[in-house]
Amino acid sequence: MANAKVKVTLEETVSCAKDYQKQLQDLLLKLDEAEAQLKRSAEDAREYINSYFKDLTEKLLTVIKQRQENLSNEITIRCKEKIKPLSECRYLIEDKLETAVNVCMEGEHILIEECDISSEDVKLLCDKSQYFGSLPEVPAPSEVPHFSVDFNSNLYKDLMQAILSDGVILVQNAIEITNVEEKPGALVVHWNEIDDENNQEPHKYHLQCCRGDARNNPEVVSNFYDVYKGNDTHYIIRDVECDVPYSFRVSRRPKNDSNFGPWSLIYTSTTTLPPYEWDHSNIDYMLTNERKIATKLYSDSHSVLCSKTPLLSLPHSLHFRILDVGKTPKLDEGIALIDASVHTQSTKFTFLQQGVVFINLQGVVFVNGYKMMTELLPLCRGSSVYFYVEPLDSNKKVRVMIESGDGQITYDWKTVQDTGCKYLDIYFGMFFREEGWKIVVE
Repeated sequence: MANAKVKVTLEETVSCAKDYQKQLQDLLLKLDEAEAQLKRSAEDAREYINSYFKDLTEKLLTVIKQRQENLSNEITIRCKEKIKPLSECRYLIEDKLETAVNVCMEGEHILIEECDISSEDVKLLCDKSQYFGSLPEVPAPSEVPHFSVDFNSNLYKDLMQAILSDGVILVQNAIEITNVEEKPGALVVHWNEIDDENNQEPHKYHLQCCRGDARNNPEVVSNFYDVYKGNDTHYIIRDVECDVPYSFRVSRRPKNDSNFGPWSLIYTSTTTLPPYEWDHSNIDYMLTNERKIATKLYSDSHSVLCSKTPLLSLPHSLHFRILDVGKTPKLDEGIALIDASVHTQSTKFTFLQQGVVFINLQGVVFVNGYKMMTELLPLCRGSSVYFYVEPLDSNKKVRVMIESGDGQITYDWKTVQDTGCKYLDIYFGMFFREEGWKIVVE
């Protein structure tokens, strides 16, 4: 008996040691990831430093050369302007000098030849000398422009001080992506400031995305592209493929700053929820754009077009846009949420009944067939309607908020399915009698 107890004790001890060993090994793996992240971020920071100063050097050299050329060109232009009066003075002096030389040569020639001097020749020569006139006035050295250049003697000192103080090594990012929500064919990215105490002024945020796991595949980093710039701290990325990793990073820019700061850590996520689709089995409607856009084809057919599958994963949101319109609709035509109990009745049912939350094109809302007092603006081409569905603590109830334009309405709607379940049997649908109505769901 004692040996059996000892054996059990040893087995329990070994089992406990194995569990402890497994936990320690898991911790080592996490530590490896942490060290790899640290080294990777350090290397990225070094590369950014090299890239930053290389770019700064090139820009400074470009600016310096440009300023050098501008100043040199300015001197050339102003020199041409200031030398023009001197050139005119030179032309006058050279002209008078030529006349004087000619008079001297003719007079000396007559004297040397000692020939008969004609009074007429002497008279002509004397007449020429009368045109000498007064000597042209040449500007004194103090009157001649003197070019020089005055530079800012503190420029080098200021530049050196600015460059030597540029750049701060941060050991913690100022912003991080907190989580990414799965949505049908989409991902909602949320981010937040890490240092909330210094977050007194509004910041502008810059979100980038790329297809693939950029954390474990550095080659993917070059594929990042801009998806959002603004003041919100969340953004929905649509048209996302199911079961495909997408990577995100975000940076911030203070209100009075012109540049965005460093990127956050890369966050990778996927969605397992397929995008919204209309049911392709209803021949009264034509579906396009991966079954997101539905167009009513025939005016003599009266059927409801529903979603391909029920809505999943509470809370939930839907966005409908009216791309085109047909003839003036009747009271029971529009867009709705439909309980599964109504959906199973076939496509021949009305939105004005139990189990339907419905907004018609006049902006009137009906819940379970009853008209609500509050109305929204009428819907037309280009209008958008948003349905937000979230669970309530009360059994078999969901909260539905309908938003259109600047208005919104919220109702608590009792469904057949228990909202404590993971899945909710609610479909979305549209109903129009006349052809031409075109609705997209996102």
